[in-house]
Amino acid sequence: MKITMKDIAKLSGTSQSTVSRVLNNDKRISKETFDKVKKVVDEVQFKPNVSAQKLVSGKTKTIGLVINVNNQEEFSNVFITRSIFAIEKRIQEQGYDLLLLNYDEKNREQFKELIFQNKVDGVILPSSLLSEQILLMLTESKTEFVLMGEPDINNSSITWADIDNLKSSEKAISFLSKYNLDNYLMIIEDKEKKFNRNRIKGFEEFSKKNKLSYKIIEEKKQGLEEIIINNCLNTSTGIIAGNNFIAQKIIKILNSNKIKIGNNIKLITFDNYPLAEYLIPPVTAIDIDTINLGTTVASYLLEKIETGTKNNYNAYISSSLILRESTGD
Repeated sequence: MKITMKDIAKLSGTSQSTVSRVLNNDKRISKETFDKVKKVVDEVQFKPNVSAQKLVSGKTKTIGLVINVNNQEEFSNVFITRSIFAIEKRIQEQGYDLLLLNYDEKNREQFKELIFQNKVDGVILPSSLLSEQILLMLTESKTEFVLMGEPDINNSSITWADIDNLKSSEKAISFLSKYNLDNYLMIIEDKEKKFNRNRIKGFEEFSKKNKLSYKIIEEKKQGLEEIIINNCLNTSTGIIAGNNFIAQKIIKILNSNKIKIGNNIKLITFDNYPLAEYLIPPVTAIDIDTINLGTTVASYLLEKIETGTKNNYNAYISSSLILRESTGD
């Protein structure tokens, strides 16, 4: 015999609406009532009709993650894939599904349909994708949203979380400066990206304050091999690489020129994942906690959806330093 919500209500001495609220984790239900209904649900191994629950609650129990898969550099980035994993894990704990939506100018109407027809309860999107146009659509549709990354748009009504790139950069250069090296290099892929601008700021401010000799290099625009040789041959140099792949290139150049890493040349990379510990030598890393980032943005959005709060949050996720042979540790 199939058990229904009406049966659960009768067995627990409550109403069907109360049972529905318990099944939807409604915070208005007292702990005593919640526990009483939950006990009956567990005893009879009741499996609620998900479609019916959605109809009653007015919620889709779906969160949209909006990305631009045409931006292969961003979508293939380990940073975003690990964060997606954390987002999905967090929302599934609360009974939500994740809907991945590709956004570009060609399918703008699909995005509008998603939010204006209430096909999701809220959306998460990378700050790099946020434009005034998208912000206007989200506002007009009254869609709850949270950004993954600090936005360039200055708007206090936007909730976001990001890695504390400025402090992470300070942490790296502060550690290297203890060795009293002759030169300090920061080698990144793109100066215009928000997270790199913050990293540059932390590196530059610390270097100026402590009167260090430093350079900031865009890996794609300048001759990397020539710069590495000129700054690492017959001198002591601390290098901060923007990611594991840049660190890998630096190691290759140093090895091919028989310049030893770990003594006079010390190397730190942003991100511990995916290569830092497997490179030769293993590379000291600023461990960027992308799992925590994904969990944080998902938690912020869930709170907005489930409580209706109009509060907005901004958070910087701290990083840690993992010491390895590339700095002589």
